[in-house]
Amino acid sequence: LLPPNPHPTSPTPPNPPNPPPRGKVTPPNRKPTSPGDAAEPLGDEVAPPGDAAAALGEVYHARIGFALPSMDLSRLVPKLLQGPAANLLCQGIAPEAELSLLRLGGLSLLGVPFEVSGEAAFALESAGLGRSVSVSNNYLGYLETSDNVEAHAGESSLQYFNKTLLERMVQAVDP
Repeated sequence: LLPPNPHPTSPTPPNPPNPPPRGKVTPPNRKPTSPGDAAEPLGDEVAPPGDAAAALGEVYHARIGFALPSMDLSRLVPKLLQGPAANLLCQGIAPEAELSLLRLGGLSLLGVPFEVSGEAAFALESAGLGRSVSVSNNYLGYLETSDNVEAHAGESSLQYFNKTLLERMVQAVDP
């Protein structure tokens, strides 16, 4: 709603545009089999506002806390500085993080406080947790798969925590 016009001689804003054309909502209803499948568009047809709730079905939201694993700065700073760097970073990072899960019918979105790599996003979606929404509720560095962390590949050099981070997140949402 617009506030009353304080200047009666000023023109009033035009009426809102017509609602979108009628169509069906096409949420994804299958797990991806490859990273390319995970990147497919959600669909281009949109239900009118009055029909959206009926078309989506069940709506669910949860905030899920989980304990962060220990920090692993071996990929971030030289060995000589790892102790002081860990002390400095540990003061500013809480021992827990929060995930947000939103389900709208067949569409699931998982808000995470990390910048999620493509492979980690694929792993989360393959585990049935939905599509990742990066840097939600906080920023705690990058999230990479445990294989990439062990191999020092991908974005693992920017992940502050040890290789169990992704697995802890999956366990927190789907114990």
